[in-house]
Amino acid sequence: MTVDDTRFVDDFARCAADGAPSLIGPTGPPDELFGVRLIGHSNGMAVADCTKPLGDPNPGWLMPMIDLLLARATLDPTRSHSCITLRIDLNVNPAALAAADTVRGIGRSGFSAGAVASSNCKIRCKAAEFGAAELVATGSGMFMFDVAELPHPSEAALARRHSSTLVELLGLDIEVTPGTTVMPTGVTTANPSGVVHGGAQVAALCAAVAEAARAHAATDMSIVHVSAEFMRPLSAFAEPLNICIRHRRRGRTIATYDAELVTPDREVGTRAHLTLARDTVLAP
Repeated sequence: MTVDDTRFVDDFARCAADGAPSLIGPTGPPDELFGVRLIGHSNGMAVADCTKPLGDPNPGWLMPMIDLLLARATLDPTRSHSCITLRIDLNVNPAALAAADTVRGIGRSGFSAGAVASSNCKIRCKAAEFGAAELVATGSGMFMFDVAELPHPSEAALARRHSSTLVELLGLDIEVTPGTTVMPTGVTTANPSGVVHGGAQVAALCAAVAEAARAHAATDMSIVHVSAEFMRPLSAFAEPLNICIRHRRRGRTIATYDAELVTPDREVGTRAHLTLARDTVLAP
């Protein structure tokens, strides 16, 4: 194994052995919906795993776990506080993601400056044995600390729906030609605080852009980079949200899209920039 492989294995094992204090747990039903399992959380580190359909390279499946890992890594498990996601950036290896049905990740704290903190994460395929496995994605996030106490982890509030696509899982209504998508709200996408889970938001944006790219391109394209900025909280119990997509660039091998999650009052809650690459370029 490489030095990076060894560090991943050792850190994962150490953090898993520490367990997850009762205060620090999944951030709401979306974690359960996406099959996310928080395994451990110690000061400056968090570890988790999740499952996804085999063969799907869309990083939207990872987003609730990534949001959880990045946020938890910034928090001190001995204190009663929480944080607000400001942005998430993710780089993806679509071929490795498509080949995995279970992945595991580590979130590590970065720096903090006043009320703002950063963290980073690595996601790998779950190996048959606790050893080296292919790197699926790397990510980073920025967060703002909140003096409010972290909501207590939810109980198993819903049964996981085994869906083959993100569109089906989230109940998205996609109109490819005008580039709009409707995202239902409700308990399945809610944090304990009553706002739409940040991971579920970005998962919906990834799903909508993937469908738009499939309609625009002559060949399949996979998302290789996602940069999402959370501009305001979105109520999980208001009217459905709209996803607006703008195609910025389409070349022979690369395409870029902007996507926004918008309220019925036309307020932008979350904005993302996504880069896609043609699958034939990514194949070994």
